[in-house]
Amino acid sequence: MQSGGVQSFIRWDLQTDELAWQACDLGLGLAYHLFKGASGGRWEPTKVHVAHAAEGDLSIWHRTFRCPIEFNSPTNGFSCPTLSLETALPRANEVMAKHAYELLKIVEPSEIGKTYKEQVSRLLRLMIPRGKASLKEVSKHLEVKPRTLQRYLAREGCNFESLLEDEKMSYVFRILSNSSFSLGLISETLGYSSPSAFTRWFSKKTGMSPSAWRRNRAGVVQLLPPPTWRP
Repeated sequence: MQSGGVQSFIRWDLQTDELAWQACDLGLGLAYHLFKGASGGRWEPTKVHVAHAAEGDLSIWHRTFRCPIEFNSPTNGFSCPTLSLETALPRANEVMAKHAYELLKIVEPSEIGKTYKEQVSRLLRLMIPRGKASLKEVSKHLEVKPRTLQRYLAREGCNFESLLEDEKMSYVFRILSNSSFSLGLISETLGYSSPSAFTRWFSKKTGMSPSAWRRNRAGVVQLLPPPTWRP
């Protein structure tokens, strides 16, 4: 959860390799009704964020969520008033809450049989939107030293820097498709000191500025493929 003063954001993404839209959509619906039910109907988001394009019949979305829905969002989740999160729960039980918290701390997706490349890529997809994607953080999560992780990745024919760049570009292409996100917000999320620093990085990688890519995508009838990647 991220708190920004009067508004807070509850991120609701599934920790899966595929990040399947159907599973995430179902999770959003369940979370919405879970929060509403637990608060006795007193919690209500100001907006639902969905990390894919609007497709097909949207009536089921509007029947499920009684608030505005933003598709093509950088991540799944809910925007809501910060004060609404301080609402006392009618059936709150402190003992059971502590027990549930301890159980959640030990629940981790199975990594058995997965390569280090797959594990690192999954973690990067989760960390990049939170601005916490780094070799140190990923190594800490995998419980190995950074140099050891680099050595494991080298054995699999890749390195951390290239995986980070690939996942970062995938995230940037998706978030740029949503015109409501400013370059300032995007650059801040990715850890750049300024929008101009982000623009220089993007231009070097794609051959065009973020603004030009966004205009091309919005201004032509046919959908443009992502710009050519230049490592």
